[in-house]
Amino acid sequence: MSVFKRITVVFISVLAFFTILIFIFSSRSISSHYINTITSYLESDAILIRNLLKPMMENPDIEEIDSIVDRIAQGLNVRITVVDVSGKVLGDSLKDPRDMENHGNRIEIKDALNKGLGKSIRYSTTVDRKMLYVALPIKDGEKNLGVVRTSLFLKDVETIVSEVRKKLFLYFLFTLLVAFLMLSFLTRTITKPINELNRASKEMAKHNFEVSLPETSILEIKELIKNFQIMASKVRELINEINAERDGLKTIIENIKEGIVVTDKNGRIVILNPSFKTITSSDILTGRFFWEVLRSVEAKELFEEIKKSQKSEAKELKIGNNFFIVSCGRLPEGFVFVFTDITPLKQIERTKRELISNISHELKTPLTAIKGFVETLEDVVKDEDAQSFIRIMKRQTERMIKILKDILTLSKFEDSAFQLNIEKVNLKELAERTLKLFEKRMKEKGLTAEFSCEENITINADPELMEQMLINLIDNAINYTEKGRIGVSIKIFNSKVKVEVFDTGIGIPEEHIPRIFERFYVVEKSRAKETGGTGLGLSIVKHIVLLHNGDIKVESKVGEGTRFIITLPL
Repeated sequence: MSVFKRITVVFISVLAFFTILIFIFSSRSISSHYINTITSYLESDAILIRNLLKPMMENPDIEEIDSIVDRIAQGLNVRITVVDVSGKVLGDSLKDPRDMENHGNRIEIKDALNKGLGKSIRYSTTVDRKMLYVALPIKDGEKNLGVVRTSLFLKDVETIVSEVRKKLFLYFLFTLLVAFLMLSFLTRTITKPINELNRASKEMAKHNFEVSLPETSILEIKELIKNFQIMASKVRELINEINAERDGLKTIIENIKEGIVVTDKNGRIVILNPSFKTITSSDILTGRFFWEVLRSVEAKELFEEIKKSQKSEAKELKIGNNFFIVSCGRLPEGFVFVFTDITPLKQIERTKRELISNISHELKTPLTAIKGFVETLEDVVKDEDAQSFIRIMKRQTERMIKILKDILTLSKFEDSAFQLNIEKVNLKELAERTLKLFEKRMKEKGLTAEFSCEENITINADPELMEQMLINLIDNAINYTEKGRIGVSIKIFNSKVKVEVFDTGIGIPEEHIPRIFERFYVVEKSRAKETGGTGLGLSIVKHIVLLHNGDIKVESKVGEGTRFIITLPL
């Protein structure tokens, strides 16, 4: 329902209600007032008649009194009745008093004799009509001589009141009509500019900002129209800015070499760029699942992981013959995936790995030969100065061989064809056996060994790699600890196995901790040369842990020691 109709219905309803209410009270008030006025006239007539009849009441003559009453009634146009104190009718303007019953029991007669005035509205059995009665006593001093009663047919009164009510009703109808017309004019004056504003807002919703706005003299609506114009101007500017940004963003996305695809919360493609089309080699993509067009089970698994974890993630995927880093971010109503082609990097990495592996293999044979010749020289040459040089040559040769061995190990781990030799591994037995390998070195340095294991903990792992992991960590701990203790702790924590290798050595400065697992990164270069360190041991350890779906952390304080914490699945 429109504003105009609502205002009209409410206003007319309220006005009609109060009009009817006023009409009812007015009718009753006028009726009451008119009856009171007539009563006063009847009382005045009764007083006049009483004064005329008083001399006759001492010795009343019915014929004389009735004759006088008839003449007076004709002039006053009222009914007149005269009775004595006993109620006997002495005269009546309408009936023969001799045929009328005793009126002593009439209310108005009783009240006149007892109270000095009697009034009544009742049905008259004499004339068979409803009448208004007023009665006054006829007295001689304090003595009641009789009663004079004046009356009027109530039908005449009701006729007059009815005429008044009809006029009132017409006045009220006229008032309602005038009110309706005024209201109609007023509401249309208000609603017309509002309807125009409504029309303008619909046009704006259709991106038509050149609509004309209404003019009005109403201050409040004029202010509203002014604010609407300001709003329309700002919305137009904002939409222009958004369109410019959208066009710019669209241009950027279309020219980005990375594939970009936006999906809904179920994984169906909503937006994509040309680079993503190139990846899929398909034209009709919108509305399809993005892993379906990629023909990749791993892509679907990535989507399920992201949907479940509610976190942004990145994962390497192979699509066809190419490799991609797929980064995912959450949107309010979906996800965005960015596909970065790393195929050239993979090729370079593979080439580098093959080159390093080939070089390592090629260098291993001559270095082994050099080591054999150095050992021969060590036995043959007796000169002390020459012996010192030979020992340096031997130590550096052994270090080079160890570096090549570690490089070959890392290359093996990074080869996609490499597979773990999974067996049941008793970590307690493995740790005890590994610690025995270092008993002599720890005894030479005066170090004590600690070992704790809650129970015989068995996991599924590659036994050789587990042993190499412990050897590298314990060897590293011994190299950087001059006094104190070396320890290994194994326990089950939160349904996982926690392996800790700790020492009381020199510790690692905080700024070096993030880089200690990088290849060839050495914190103490001079100490590494003395101990024969290659800078690859911790990198190998991290690769072994990751191959077993584990995690490794480091806690260290300079001068207090270092603790490597490895978490492996049971």
